[in-house]
Amino acid sequence: MTRTLASLLLAFICSSTHAYKVGDSVDPTVLNKLGVDHGKITVVDFFAEWCSSCRKEIPLISALNSRIDKKAVEIMGVDADDTLAAASAFQKELQAKGALNFRVSNDIDQSLVRLFKPKGFPALYLLKDGKVASIHFGAMPDIDQIIETDLQKLGN
Repeated sequence: MTRTLASLLLAFICSSTHAYKVGDSVDPTVLNKLGVDHGKITVVDFFAEWCSSCRKEIPLISALNSRIDKKAVEIMGVDADDTLAAASAFQKELQAKGALNFRVSNDIDQSLVRLFKPKGFPALYLLKDGKVASIHFGAMPDIDQIIETDLQKLGN
């Protein structure tokens, strides 16, 4: 029941007209809330425990995180689960499998989801110089390769 309500809430939150698009500047307060290092490209992965596609993509993104130049790129997650217990349990489950090796911000109050308004989950944003450089929504079996291609296009 909680997962259904969370899914409905996210669908409602994400249905409004304005959402970050490629080329948009991200509000500096949002960048600060995410802890973005302005000298790096930041890959922001929105996920949740109830998202089966997220469960498949997170290990691929973690594998990529092991290969990237951390001086130039940071990968981080935003867990959109509606309780800290669900978010923590999900992250611990992934970490125990070696499938989560990047920093995660818990968005229990959905404030980051309301600001970004992703069209679905998983949702991945590449930020460079305070702007949205690339966006990917939904399940992608080769998301790590897609991110690598995006990073190469951005000069990394």
